[in-house]
Amino acid sequence: MNESVRLRQWIISVGVTLILAFFALSAYDAWRLRQQVERSTMRELSNLARALSEEVERNIQAVDLLLTDTALWYRDHAAHLPPEDIMASLRMRVGATPQVSLLSITDADGKQRYRSRVMGTPLADVSDRPYFIALKASRNLGLYINRPLVLRSEPRSALVAARRLETPTGEFTGVVTAAVVLDDLREVYSAIDMGPGSALLLTFDDGTLVIRAPTDHRTDGRRFPGLTSQQSSAPRVGVSPVDGRDKYIVSMQVAQRPLMMSVTRDVHDAMAPWRAELVGLAGRAIAMALAALLTMWLMLRQLGRIESGERALRHSEQRYAMAMEAANEGHAEWNLEQGTFFASERWLYLHELEPGQMLAPAEGLLKSVPLHPDDLEDARLAWTQHISGCTRDLDLEYRVLRKGGGAQATPPWRWVHARGRCLRDASGKATRFYSAAIDITARKASEDERERLQDELRQALHMQALGTLAGGIAHDFNNVLGAILGHGEMAQKRAGSDATLARHLERVMQAGTRAKLLVRRILEFSRSGVREQGLVNVDRAVEDALQLVVPTLPSNVELHSVLNAGTAAVMGDALQIHQLVSNLCSNAIGAMREGGVLRISVERHELELDRHLSHGALRAGPHVSIRVADQGHGIAPEVYVRMFDPFFSTKAVGEGTGLGLSVVHSIVSDMGGSIDVQTSPQGTEFSVWLPVAGEAEPARAVPGALAQRGQGQVLMVVDDEAPLVEFTEEVLAGLGYEPVGFTSSEQALKVFERDPARFDAVLTDETMPRMSGVQLAARLLALRPDLPVLVMSGYGGEELEQRVRQIGARALVRKPLGATELADVVAAALK
Repeated sequence: MNESVRLRQWIISVGVTLILAFFALSAYDAWRLRQQVERSTMRELSNLARALSEEVERNIQAVDLLLTDTALWYRDHAAHLPPEDIMASLRMRVGATPQVSLLSITDADGKQRYRSRVMGTPLADVSDRPYFIALKASRNLGLYINRPLVLRSEPRSALVAARRLETPTGEFTGVVTAAVVLDDLREVYSAIDMGPGSALLLTFDDGTLVIRAPTDHRTDGRRFPGLTSQQSSAPRVGVSPVDGRDKYIVSMQVAQRPLMMSVTRDVHDAMAPWRAELVGLAGRAIAMALAALLTMWLMLRQLGRIESGERALRHSEQRYAMAMEAANEGHAEWNLEQGTFFASERWLYLHELEPGQMLAPAEGLLKSVPLHPDDLEDARLAWTQHISGCTRDLDLEYRVLRKGGGAQATPPWRWVHARGRCLRDASGKATRFYSAAIDITARKASEDERERLQDELRQALHMQALGTLAGGIAHDFNNVLGAILGHGEMAQKRAGSDATLARHLERVMQAGTRAKLLVRRILEFSRSGVREQGLVNVDRAVEDALQLVVPTLPSNVELHSVLNAGTAAVMGDALQIHQLVSNLCSNAIGAMREGGVLRISVERHELELDRHLSHGALRAGPHVSIRVADQGHGIAPEVYVRMFDPFFSTKAVGEGTGLGLSVVHSIVSDMGGSIDVQTSPQGTEFSVWLPVAGEAEPARAVPGALAQRGQGQVLMVVDDEAPLVEFTEEVLAGLGYEPVGFTSSEQALKVFERDPARFDAVLTDETMPRMSGVQLAARLLALRPDLPVLVMSGYGGEELEQRVRQIGARALVRKPLGATELADVVAAALK
């Protein structure tokens, strides 16, 4: 662009310089021509003035000779001649000098005595004429030329020349005069062709004008003092005092006479040829300037077209480059015949090459580009097949190692999708190869992430289906188990001293307790258990769990624990942390049959970026990790993919239920966390990552109190299982309450509607036909808003807890309930 601007400026500068040069040359030619015209005019006028002044001098000499000869003749011979002879002699003398109009002789008194011709006027008295006075007064004046005057012999202006008449002794006897009529002089000089605007002026040295040719009677006899001051033999330019116009003036003195001959020419007229030539010069200069302007315009126009073409090409290249950049593409071209190579910066960047690096089409590329070993052979095969004509296009995806090396880059390999095609000659030989490449690392990562999420979704749906099935079974079994444990507990109280019966009942209660724990695990796995949510200090919860794990450790297993989470707390239930840790520790202990070290650590982390784990992903933010590592032999691949499935176990029959890791997975998912499993032949490490929900100081367990007793309060008990209603009534009656049981929620509602004030509290199961416990509680609270209502369920969750809170019930309690638990929740509801 700068080069174009400089070229445009150069064209304009050269064009303007040429135009100025044309005008400068024309101005110089005009000036030089004017000088030539002036010199020619001055030379012409000088020659003319010189010739005229010499001619005037010759005429004066002729007149002077006439006067001198006449004066001598008159002195020597006229005294003896009659007047007629004298006049005849005068006429004869005048005839030899045609410029003299009148020759006369005047006596010493100034009276005319003789004239060369007879005139109708008397002889005049000229004693007052300047020439008479001057000649009478001085005998040494010689020829005296008088200023123009009007003759007294005839009324005509004339120039009078006179000489003194005297005796041989010098006595003054008069004057002899010759009159030259000015009109005759004007006629003679006006006949001379001096050129346009030229004039001839004969003046005295005091500026008195004698004649002017051509004739201008307005100036006759006038005196122009300014003309005398300008009289000089050197040609000059000045303002004429006669007519006030600019003139070229040449003045020359007539010999030693008091006369000046001046020749003038108007500057305007003298410069007429110059002006005519100037028009031609100006026309030529303008024509040349226009030609230069036209040439400059054509050059600028052509330059503009070139610039437009270059600009269009540049814009096209920019659009192509922008399109390639917007498409995240780079392009390259090989001339296979000449071996030349061109690649865009983007293409070089994608392939980790340096600008200017020369590559041969195949070997140079494959050797210089750090391709993944698994992709190298595919790339070589695809190139060979395309060059040989086996494929119409080259379409290939491969990985390029990023600069910086290996695992330090994120990710270390860049995925590139390359497309190319060869240009072939008539014989089918490849002559050129064009290629475009795009970075598909993000797409590949998205595909991997989508596949991972799909796997997680399938796993979640699988777990959800199993959880729903397990939860439904566990709920039904929970009701049966509640009746067994309740009545077993009552039977133990009445066994008395019968040791055999007491032993059998103890075995029943132990089996029931194991079944209760199994149901609880199933419900935890299905996320249907009822629990209270709150901030749980992770260090304290893990410490409590480890106190239960330590007694179960084999003698060949050591426990090393590091708890550094401080006050970090998660949202959940401490029992969940207990189950999570105990299940992971149980699996780790089972993996170390030959002994080893069980390492447990709790750490707090601040994640600045999102992180992907083997089983889930983490958002940036504060997290706490619970790591359980063993020194076993690792997890087999076929076990790794199924280890979180419910009821899947590698332990022998009777050693496990297959719910341990599935419960862990369910608890972690319920708490919004993720699991990372790293396994090797040297051992396995489970890392549970949970989001930090706040801060909580470690809480210590408070020793339990005795079961609280009632004071005869009437309690409504509603459950569709008659054995549970019977058991609950018996327990409540033993605690000092007056229970009223119902196996139908609709029947309970009718009784309550007849007397709402009769009942002090209501205990209702959730899952019942036709009307659920929440629906019943809502109807009862609508009749009596201050009524304490407890909803019991062994198959619930967060959704059920929210519904219970919305209707205004006091609490959601977990089934099955022992006598002590039942006493506590009823007492709390009645407060």
